[in-house]
Amino acid sequence: MSKKSSGISRRDFVKGLALGAAGLSLATILPGNIISAAEPETEPATSYSGDGLYIAGTDQNMDGQSYSLEFVQPVQMVAIIDGKEATDGTWRTSNKHLVAVTPNGVVQMKDGVGGYDVVVSYEFNGTKFSTTFHTIQMAGPHAIEADSPMLRGDFMIRLAKYFGWPHYNAVMDDGTDIDDEGNILETERVRNFYDVTGRNDYVKPIESALDMGILHAESPEDCFYPLSEMTREDAAVILVSAFKMAPIEGDFIAGFEDAGDIDPDCYQALNTLVGRGFMRGRSNDTLNPKDGITDSEARIIIENIDKRIVGPVWSMPVSNRKFVRVRPEWFTPTEGATVHWRTRGFNISHEQMIGLFIQDRGVGVTLSDEWGPWYDYVPGYSTDPMFGLNNNYDLPYDKVSFCVEVECYATKPGMEDSPVTRFIWKVERPAWHDFAFDKLHEGGENFPTVYRFFDNFQAAAYYIEGSESGILYDGLMPTHTTTTLYDRVKEIATKPFIFVLGHNHPDHNGTMPDCYLNGVECYTAERCGNKGAGFKKETYNKEYTSANVVIDETVEGTYDDVKTVGEGHVFDLGNCKFETVRLPGHEDAMLMLYDRENGLLFASDIYAVNRYWVADQFGATGVKQDLVLSLHQQLMDIYTRDGAAVRELYTGHNRIGMGGDYLTIWENCLQKFIDNGSDGVEDDRRGDGAIVARDGNMYETMNWTAFSESGKMILAEYRGTYDGKTFTRIEVDNRGTENPLVDANFTRPLAEMATLSNIRFRDAELVGHDFNFKKGMEGTVNFMTGEVMDPMAVNADGELKYIIPNKFVPYEYEYEVKVPAGQTSVTFTPVSTSTRASLTVNGQPHATRCPITVDAAAPAVIEVTAPDGKTKETYTFTFIEA
Repeated sequence: MSKKSSGISRRDFVKGLALGAAGLSLATILPGNIISAAEPETEPATSYSGDGLYIAGTDQNMDGQSYSLEFVQPVQMVAIIDGKEATDGTWRTSNKHLVAVTPNGVVQMKDGVGGYDVVVSYEFNGTKFSTTFHTIQMAGPHAIEADSPMLRGDFMIRLAKYFGWPHYNAVMDDGTDIDDEGNILETERVRNFYDVTGRNDYVKPIESALDMGILHAESPEDCFYPLSEMTREDAAVILVSAFKMAPIEGDFIAGFEDAGDIDPDCYQALNTLVGRGFMRGRSNDTLNPKDGITDSEARIIIENIDKRIVGPVWSMPVSNRKFVRVRPEWFTPTEGATVHWRTRGFNISHEQMIGLFIQDRGVGVTLSDEWGPWYDYVPGYSTDPMFGLNNNYDLPYDKVSFCVEVECYATKPGMEDSPVTRFIWKVERPAWHDFAFDKLHEGGENFPTVYRFFDNFQAAAYYIEGSESGILYDGLMPTHTTTTLYDRVKEIATKPFIFVLGHNHPDHNGTMPDCYLNGVECYTAERCGNKGAGFKKETYNKEYTSANVVIDETVEGTYDDVKTVGEGHVFDLGNCKFETVRLPGHEDAMLMLYDRENGLLFASDIYAVNRYWVADQFGATGVKQDLVLSLHQQLMDIYTRDGAAVRELYTGHNRIGMGGDYLTIWENCLQKFIDNGSDGVEDDRRGDGAIVARDGNMYETMNWTAFSESGKMILAEYRGTYDGKTFTRIEVDNRGTENPLVDANFTRPLAEMATLSNIRFRDAELVGHDFNFKKGMEGTVNFMTGEVMDPMAVNADGELKYIIPNKFVPYEYEYEVKVPAGQTSVTFTPVSTSTRASLTVNGQPHATRCPITVDAAAPAVIEVTAPDGKTKETYTFTFIEA
């Protein structure tokens, strides 16, 4: 890219705009001695006489004055504060449709309507200047819409929008930079320019391009000059880099009169674009390489390429990174293109790993220098690749790693194939560490100390210690060494502690046998927890591999003395208290801990797995989705009771905590699915046509989530009615018998969902019922264990499983409500399961989620009408004295 060009500095940019304005008869404003365009490196001829507003290049203070605006070309305004040009601050216009002003003070008349006064103002730290521009009716040669040169930042915004580049900070990209051989770089790659900071729209596009290798910088002190003009030659270099274009043979631009003006670093890129007919000269004789490229020119070049060549394949996460696990997603700007990719392994840490097929969900890689088969990827439908080392039993014990190289290209009938792009990732499972940990919170007078532990599966467990005792919440997966998570917690614990199982999946219950065998009190959820279940604790030798199974010791037993707790149990740690709450769905015995005084919620796996390279969804399919929604909404009332609020949410797989707003996002995801059914799902990146409900953009924010749902996406084929051409589209398979219908996720068809999901009484107490959260799940298979669920299953002591007592149950319609003695009215808030349903309260129309006060002398009757307008259910709440 050219190091010297017109617009290389903001000073020259300002000067250039003033010159452009001078060329349009601004004699009443601008002096006659405007700097010549032939002197781009000279200093401005004008020094500003005082604080105020100026048109760049003039010495007339315009603050508080009026001027006639009779052109559509821009005017660069400059604010002077304390004798210096102010670069911060806010520019405003009183009518942006008639006269616009950019964030750096470029004023332009946008509509040819005369006779209006429009105020343009600048404000910074209490200092304010303003100028009134009087618009004049456009006529003659001045009534034109001239395309101005693009700023370098704006050019990158256009390019990023075309390619759809995600930004690395939008996801939990916690990988480490590597070189092409897989070696860890001592110095991280440069990911930002010195002058590209803040919240400007161009920041993320420029940083994304830099991260992907489209732009280059030697150090973070390098500048990009986003507010300067993007020259035609610099634009050519960036476009060729972004489109991964190979140089063409032959010199096609030597004959232009100004070919000698082309920067040598830009020559090949210009030759490629012009020689292939994607870019043209400003005339048939000149290229004008150092002129600013206009928005229209940039658009035309991109469109010319887009019509002929399939866009290159990019990946997220970006190449040359090390991860414990990586799930790259391919994307190309060409709509309807098919991505083809293949892999090979290299830099393999252990000889016995050569030839292994590493498959961690999705499509894996064979560890061989030979290239594997090509796979086709149809965005939104096909299985993504997945490279990870979490399958412990196929690998040596010691620190293991490999590099995977991927070749990708994309095709579309009638277009030239995209260039081949290559990506390299190093996948490393650390040596079986004895559970890495970090400290999330230092304890205080009324606040617990909180540690977070990780296993090699990248699950998280938490040790929470108060002033008198502690809790180890969840147990991770055993590392197959003689050191256990229990041992590690003992090293840092200063108080006696108990073990609380968040949920009974292998990556969360690993150290429960260790705790149990060492006399630690273990707690699980009542009715469907681990009480009475058997366990097996195996200690693996360091020589353990799939071909050499070496187990040093096996201990088996039964959890006879495990304690069970229901919702509302309180663990008192001395200076803080944690109450238990239940939300089954991911697993029947899900048990969460909530410190309402401090707003800390520990939720194991039920609230999200949004660490994109681990999973793009989580399963809550063990309960009908309308019942999950109801239970969660009732928990939201518990979380906020007595003015409390969740401030920090810690889950089983996120590397960082989430704020309390995440619970609303989680709920909204489920609500969209319930409201929209088949129209509310999309493909699941785990592949094979699986579907998810999703809320939030995973490449724009960490505040997103996705629920895996029963059902399937299929690639269906259709024929156009008029042109007869065949086309395909991805849609939900609601006809197949192999997979459940989308409606199977709900207790009843969505159109007939005439139910309340929740009801909150402000000044009275609902007498709850037993909530059978397996209602409607007969014959359904648990997605994690393969176990067929039986909603009427009975424990050994005769107690029914799958019950949470004292809840509002959407499919039970008669309730009693305790009202304090002497109270004559009751206020409550009803919530319909579907937002498309309608409500009446005592015969009067009412809106979901809106409080209403009724007379307590008679029962409150709520009628819910389903979205079909026909199906109705009636709830009766009888008030009794408390």
